[in-house]
Amino acid sequence: MAEVTNSSRFAYYQEAIRMANLAILQAKEINDHKTYYLASTTLGECYLALKNYELAYQHLVQAIQILEQMRHRIIGQEYEKQLFFEQKTAAYHAMIELLVSQNKPLEALKFADKTKARTLNETMSQGIIERVSGVPSVLRREEKRVNLQIMEISQQLREESLKSQPSIASINKLNEQIASTRKTYLDLQSNSNMLQPELKDEFISGGNTISSGLKKALSKSSMAILEYVVREDGVYLFAISKSAHDTDISIKTYKINITKKELKEKVSDFHDLISKRSVSFRALSRDLYDLLIKPAENDLKNKTAICFVPDDILWNFPFQAAQGSDNRFLLEQYSIYYAPSLSTLSMLSEDIRPNGSHKNLSFLSYANPPVASKDSLIRGNSRRNGVFAPLPEAEVEVNKISRLFSKGYSRALVGEKAVESSFKTLASKYKNIHLATHGVLNNQNPMNSYLLFSDVGDEKNDSLLEAREIANLDLDADMVVLSSCETARGSIRRGEGVVGMAWAFLSAGARSAVVSQWKVDSTATASLMVDFTGTCFATRREPE
Repeated sequence: MAEVTNSSRFAYYQEAIRMANLAILQAKEINDHKTYYLASTTLGECYLALKNYELAYQHLVQAIQILEQMRHRIIGQEYEKQLFFEQKTAAYHAMIELLVSQNKPLEALKFADKTKARTLNETMSQGIIERVSGVPSVLRREEKRVNLQIMEISQQLREESLKSQPSIASINKLNEQIASTRKTYLDLQSNSNMLQPELKDEFISGGNTISSGLKKALSKSSMAILEYVVREDGVYLFAISKSAHDTDISIKTYKINITKKELKEKVSDFHDLISKRSVSFRALSRDLYDLLIKPAENDLKNKTAICFVPDDILWNFPFQAAQGSDNRFLLEQYSIYYAPSLSTLSMLSEDIRPNGSHKNLSFLSYANPPVASKDSLIRGNSRRNGVFAPLPEAEVEVNKISRLFSKGYSRALVGEKAVESSFKTLASKYKNIHLATHGVLNNQNPMNSYLLFSDVGDEKNDSLLEAREIANLDLDADMVVLSSCETARGSIRRGEGVVGMAWAFLSAGARSAVVSQWKVDSTATASLMVDFTGTCFATRREPE
């Protein structure tokens, strides 16, 4: 019976290989890149199943190269780039499986990183190149402005196309506008690259490899990195660390046997239990700890900090709330933080600002703007007659925090003074930014999520600072705190992670973002934020 099964299995893959080769021949004739990629992926998966690793590697490399070329042709459209990998990670996942099976963890990790935060990494690396090479800020701002224009026109085109009776004339006009604006964007990029092209080639091609990036990210032996790759049939865990007496990086891989569907159910159930404040969350917390963290327990010995690099549904799991066999939450044992990818973490781990560019102004905060709106309330979770409730606790919050800094180095704009135009003007001048305002999450299009500012006397803006506007700012902040609730949430996208407020601020140049995964009480938030900031800056009252 086993021989028949194996024979049938072999015949199945041989037929799939024959069909895939035919598809490739046809794709080459008509220059069909998508079919070429899909067929190459199929060949790679088939040869992997048949344990012909050499041919599997060749075809998967080919599939990934085609995919990268396809993505590279998407010019200046962050939204389209974010969506590009939604259904296109199969080749990367197969390559990871292949390399893990051959005991090549570093190579597998490189491909794992290519499935994460792609658009964010490109935006951040471009910003680093421009800062180091001395590209004029006016050129950077103009490039961002044109890029935003492309995104807005693309959104209009998408909305028109989805109408029950779309206007062909409108669609043609919008396509013409996109083509024209893309040309402007490419011209600006050419001008930017001409200033120091060798730097761009070095940074993107070889100056920011995973190997060198890990050494920067793991500058302290007291920390470890846990990166996850969620596949349909299981999860790969990469545990990355180094010992106190060894400069070599240790990378270990673990296969977690749970399907994506099962994992999604567990994480969703856990999130619901936490949201409802149900005490029964503890059993599921221990279950998820055993599943996701326990395999790497030995790698966490003598560590005091863990950086999690989640994937897919795991972006909705608060790892800090996982409970081990000793009944302690992970947050009680380690400092916990998150990174969209290893490449992102590497870029955030180094200070790429030119000498002398450190800000003298320490702390900028906005709170409690008087805004009326019919949208749903986020922070405080209370609304009266369709109008956002005031946040007097937030005003107290930022005033107390401002007093933690030496006089003249902090600024708190509250009430009617908390206007959007002021933030856009001042934000680039401060090392630390704190926003204690209402926030509105748009699950359908997270870049349309926004923070509310005062609508008093600000004729140039609509008082709604959208994530897409934030991403096009030019920030140089060490930390941005968003004390609205659920600011950590957004749309989970393959190849990007969570796209939302935190993504936008990192894209704009911030080196860290403090956000919340939950709906939070305004009074409790104010108390927490004062204590948090006081602890962070207890020894740094003067500017550095």
